Amino acid sequence: MKFSIFFLFVIILTLSSIPAETPADNLASLQTKLEKMRIKHAIPGASIAIISKEKILQPISLGWANLNKKIPVGSDTLFQACSLTKTLTSALVLVEFKRRKLSLDIPVNQFLKRWKIPKNKFPSQLTTRMLLNHTGAVSDPYPDGGAKFSKQKATLREHFLGQFPALNPPLSLQANPGDTYRYCNGCYSILQMVIEDITGRDYRDLIKEVLLDPIGMKKSIFSDTLLDSQHENVALNYDDTYNVYAPQRKLPIYATGGLWSTAGDMALFIREMQKGLAGKSFILSQQIARDLVTPDSTSTRGLGFFIGDRFVNEKPGGNYFFHGGQNIGYLAMMVGSIDGESGAVVMINISSPWNSKKFPHFAFVDEVIQQIATDPANNWP
Repeated sequence: MKFSIFFLFVIILTLSSIPAETPADNLASLQTKLEKMRIKHAIPGASIAIISKEKILQPISLGWANLNKKIPVGSDTLFQACSLTKTLTSALVLVEFKRRKLSLDIPVNQFLKRWKIPKNKFPSQLTTRMLLNHTGAVSDPYPDGGAKFSKQKATLREHFLGQFPALNPPLSLQANPGDTYRYCNGCYSILQMVIEDITGRDYRDLIKEVLLDPIGMKKSIFSDTLLDSQHENVALNYDDTYNVYAPQRKLPIYATGGLWSTAGDMALFIREMQKGLAGKSFILSQQIARDLVTPDSTSTRGLGFFIGDRFVNEKPGGNYFFHGGQNIGYLAMMVGSIDGESGAVVMINISSPWNSKKFPHFAFVDEVIQQIATDPANNWP
């Protein structure tokens, strides 16, 4: 009996002397797995942030911001946030409407000063809520995806009127507002004008003051010129053949997808959303956070996010909120758990041309999200 107890004691001492795997070890192991995925999918560069147990882990940087110069992606490398920008726009609109005690269900023409929704044959009037939940049925303000670079930049009003130097047709209603969900860039373009006309402020200055700075998103900016020269902290935008896209026309439309950011900064926004849902944010009230993730136009679409599972599949009653995006040469995805425990951001610098039927590089984004969501070290529910 004493012999058995002695050996049991030795075994316990031996096991206790084996160093436990640290969070840094887990993250390094995960980074190795994700790098293999990047190589398999031939992605130039990727920036990835992970939220685990309510904490943002050290961002993972993979590959190259500039293939020719071999400039690696770093934690400060800027990518276009694409339509992830819309989630911040939604939050800004709700904050400002609450501050001014304005209703989301008043016809939006009552707020617009520089331009009005044109007269139309439809019985319903367009409201701010319809713009937020993508039932506004507004035409696209940039159907060409941005023509080649032009030094002459149109104003927001010129885009809405379809006047030179804008190259798009005038904005119009395509169906009865409020009837049907249809993803709507035109809706979020109008939201930019709504918030500017209500506040008398430039959208970029206002969102920096109200959201970006208070949340701590110090690296996130709106800029027309970052791709005019090859900055070391900017991920260049590559096409399917790994050539940098030609310069794009400068647009005054920022609210739909104009933010430059990092995975780490976008993770800060997810955490602020999660704090808001828990009633612990001084920036986003619990009601605003809930409105952004509560089904509105469909069972999986709130006023700012889609609702689904941890693999970013739309699912009624899902425990995660998420949003994806595609710009010319960039793809992005963000996801956060409603309970505040977990989340992730993935940003890459390659995509097929605008309005392509398929975006094959999203396979990498999906695979990364799946790996993060199922990795034992992260313990996602």
